[in-house]
Amino acid sequence: MTEHVKGKAVHIFFEAPNSFYKVLLVKIKEASFQWSEKQITVVGNFADIIEGNEYSFEGRLTKHARYGMQFQAQNYKSETLATTDGVVSYLSSDIFPGIGKKTAEHIVNVLGKNAINVLLSDEDKVETLGLSERQKGVLMQGIIENNGTEQTIIELNNLGFSSRITEDIFSRYQEKSLEVIRKDPYSLATEIRGLGFKRIDQIAQGMGISFDDQKRILGAVLTSLYEECYSNGNTYVNDKLLLEKSLQLLEGARSEKVDPEKVADTIIEAGHKRKVVIEGKRIYPKSLYNSEQEIAYDLYRLMNNRDEPIEYDEDEIDRCLEDVQAELSITYGQDQLQAIKDAIKSPVFLLTGGPGTGKTTILRGITEVYMKLNKIDREDAKGIKLAAPTGRAAQKMANATEMDASTIHHLLGITGGNEISANDLDYLNGTLLIIDESSMVDTELMHMLLSCIPDSMQVIFCGDKNQLPSVGPGRVFADMLESMQIPSKELTHIYRQGDGSSIVKLSRSIVNGEVPSDLLEKTGDRSFIKCSGEQVCSVTKRIVQIVLKKGQNADDIQVLAPMYMGPAGINQLNRTLAPLMNPTRLNAKSVESGENEFHIGDRVLQLQNNPEKNIFNGDIGKIIAINEPQKGRGTTMTVRFEGREVELEQADFLNLTLAYCMSIHKSQGSEFPIVILPMVRQYSRMYARNLLYTALTRAKLKLMLIGEPSAYVNCIRAEALNRETMLKQQIVFQFTGKKSKTNPQEKSVQLEAKNDFADVDPSRGSIQKTILNFDNIEKIDPLIGMEGIDPYQFI
Repeated sequence: MTEHVKGKAVHIFFEAPNSFYKVLLVKIKEASFQWSEKQITVVGNFADIIEGNEYSFEGRLTKHARYGMQFQAQNYKSETLATTDGVVSYLSSDIFPGIGKKTAEHIVNVLGKNAINVLLSDEDKVETLGLSERQKGVLMQGIIENNGTEQTIIELNNLGFSSRITEDIFSRYQEKSLEVIRKDPYSLATEIRGLGFKRIDQIAQGMGISFDDQKRILGAVLTSLYEECYSNGNTYVNDKLLLEKSLQLLEGARSEKVDPEKVADTIIEAGHKRKVVIEGKRIYPKSLYNSEQEIAYDLYRLMNNRDEPIEYDEDEIDRCLEDVQAELSITYGQDQLQAIKDAIKSPVFLLTGGPGTGKTTILRGITEVYMKLNKIDREDAKGIKLAAPTGRAAQKMANATEMDASTIHHLLGITGGNEISANDLDYLNGTLLIIDESSMVDTELMHMLLSCIPDSMQVIFCGDKNQLPSVGPGRVFADMLESMQIPSKELTHIYRQGDGSSIVKLSRSIVNGEVPSDLLEKTGDRSFIKCSGEQVCSVTKRIVQIVLKKGQNADDIQVLAPMYMGPAGINQLNRTLAPLMNPTRLNAKSVESGENEFHIGDRVLQLQNNPEKNIFNGDIGKIIAINEPQKGRGTTMTVRFEGREVELEQADFLNLTLAYCMSIHKSQGSEFPIVILPMVRQYSRMYARNLLYTALTRAKLKLMLIGEPSAYVNCIRAEALNRETMLKQQIVFQFTGKKSKTNPQEKSVQLEAKNDFADVDPSRGSIQKTILNFDNIEKIDPLIGMEGIDPYQFI
């Protein structure tokens, strides 16, 4: 039930710097609920609150665990501007220099006490007031600057958007937010994170948009396309699947049948208008289609467009390798030596291998040999750039090479929260770039990275092709390898932990889809404890207690799991482990955020990229301070991430979670001395061979498997779903001029609603006849007859 309170804003306790969130002290004039005190704390999303003005708030009373009872406002309006005298007083204030009381009274007489809203909705009304040009300018500027934002926030609140969604909408569209929504509310579906189609559809229905309106159908098509790509990692969606998903979304939201023909026509029209890209039976989000094409082009450019070829004397390379091995007290194997040589001599090189094959050691060898060949001092090695997708992976790289390394975002200078494209970035300065953990790099980030690499720069990508692919769309590293157009080396010989390593042997079995006969046996570095899903938390707790009792540092222990919810989920495991792993937390200062309660000493995980503060999705940190609110600022936290201390505002807390247990996806790029890995039937929908492989290869010294043996067996036997991408084919075509074979699943797919749909490329017109004429001449492949010809030979 909605309640209301009216009163004067006495004081603004807190005002978030990056959002509209405020905490107010309000002197009550009127309330719809029982309240014994004269004042009340009101919290919510507000524009420019003026202390001393009267406001009316709608919402509900809530109890905060730390601050007690407060009023959570969902909507508000200024009462000062609700009366004629209030509006006159406002218009004759210092906000409008040159407009005195008489002029203000005249404005209200002409436009009424709703004068401000009238002028906000129709600026031409100012011409009816008989004011001077200067007065008109002052009036409209003051109204827009001081009421435009407020009016927009109020209207967004009226539409029922949450505080966070309201902030995101206004941040993107500013004062045009309502105009965008009125024009096409469905445009928000793919542009505002966390705003689902059904919520938008409710708003659209209230605006009178019918169930079969083309805007609604297009909104469902784009939402389905983006959800399939960004949730499942594909770069395109098959036409039949997109039609089915779109219909499910449309009919599920309003329970009214939509003509499939109309949906198919809308998809074709979206192709015509370049809202999507259609190639045969494949429909792409435009950004992903462009990214795949640009990645293929940039790889070809970097391989073939150098001003001078890379030429080193073979004997000189061998001498440098001997010196490096002596200096580092390392003896490289033959496959490692060959990998270093091939990498040094190639403009672009791909290095892959499983755990223990020495990838990181080879990176050190490459940088050392490169510096010797080019006579570069370590202190003057600025031309060598090292980067990885996460801060933790970059730190591991820096430790291994004894050189500076950064995240890819930091390398590219992506430091703000706003969207950025490849065109906004500058070329990198340097001669050699090495990217580690390349399997984690998604399509859009790889596009931005490659676009910034000059022709003269050598690039080495290092990663494990058998790990989970990137969280974002694509399987870029695997596609690059499978294209077989770029020099590469796969390391197979095991060096780390020796050939007898139980963890390494298990990882090899999993890659081959084999269930090892000793899966349940205890070895020197691995053990298996049987338990049910309901017992996972208690068993994990007991294991941690034993490990800690043996003197192991809590920071060396990491629990990994694939799902957040349920009795064996990440959230429950974190709640169970937190008091055990951080025993001081019961007496330590704490702060609440959502469902989390953070204490000093807690291990935390960053869930979103925050380039401005140089922290990224997957970074692990420790809370070292919780700071009391200060004037104009609420509670802040200081978190140490990989040796650097970052101060986080309250708005940042939502992007943190406890990290005693973390998801397998988030653990990529990290290694831990001890890994505890539960696997139970509860996780069955997540079963995939590469998921299990990624999890157990995070363990450097000890691996403790717990759970149900059948769950491990089923996970090993579950082949990972192959992501739908066309990057491999794009690379092959870019390098050879020949189209490679399409994916087998493409052969028989046809839109039942529209038989000719799959054979139409909307970007070239709707072609249905085979007679050559001016309307369909563009159907012909412009590269027909050009197979084997290199366009760069003519430059």
